[in-house]
Amino acid sequence: MPLAQFYNVAYDLSEPFRVVGSIQDHHSFIGRVDLSRGRDKARIDKFEPTVGAEGCSHQIDPRDNNTIYGSIFYGRLAKGKIDNFSWDDLDMLIPEQLPGDEILRGQWVSPTLLSTHNPDIVYHCMQKVMMSRDQGQTWEEISPVLSYNDSKN
Repeated sequence: MPLAQFYNVAYDLSEPFRVVGSIQDHHSFIGRVDLSRGRDKARIDKFEPTVGAEGCSHQIDPRDNNTIYGSIFYGRLAKGKIDNFSWDDLDMLIPEQLPGDEILRGQWVSPTLLSTHNPDIVYHCMQKVMMSRDQGQTWEEISPVLSYNDSKN
């Protein structure tokens, strides 16, 4: 019996809706859940690979449920398409490192959120909370350093 443990499950609002999650020791998968025959007879399509890594968070753009954001180890963030997914077609959304700035450090699992009021706004956490107003193309820091890790060591 194939089993998996999902972390950080997310979903979209399409019908049938899709559920996405990351799997321990693997990457992320997405599948459709069809409730047209009733909740007690839900059918789940096969799960397929999608953006994201083990233990990461996902966000599906509510305006375009084919666009998904997924965090990857150590603070990296990727954006891609759900349909016709390809690792080669991902946009890596990495905040620009400015001269003299402290090196950005992300956790193994770095949280990511889309604003419910404006899905162009992406929040991504490293040792500081970062915000993008243009779907991850440019970033600004919106918090002080929240880590106890001394970057000089």
